[in-house]
Amino acid sequence: MAAPVPTINTFTLRGRTCVTWRALFTAGAPDNFADSVVVDLSTLTGFTTALRVLSIVICGSPGVAADVELDAATDVLIASLALGSTFMEIDFRDHPQGGPTAPSSATGDLLVTTRSSADGDELFIYVVCDSVA
Repeated sequence: MAAPVPTINTFTLRGRTCVTWRALFTAGAPDNFADSVVVDLSTLTGFTTALRVLSIVICGSPGVAADVELDAATDVLIASLALGSTFMEIDFRDHPQGGPTAPSSATGDLLVTTRSSADGDELFIYVVCDSVA
């Protein structure tokens, strides 16, 4: 069985690119995601070689664990929602470099990998990002 098909919406708010990603694990599709694309850099207008994550919110059912990573030869971990947790928010805007970016060898996409999902579980990710010149 395959993982469910996520719903992805991209919009601009106050000059920043925002992306929502939502998946509902249903009967017949309880498998986990392995490097599912949350933000596809190639579809973002005005983005050049990489994206910078400014903030991220992850909400999920207590039975889902999730890792959000920037795609690279060795993926760069951005956030990890632990099994049993239901909410995580990280604001990188005060970070010295302004937020995590993918190395130059990367596609620049933002990915999610899940573990332990079951029927009825849900995962929601909200990302605010900016282009890296």
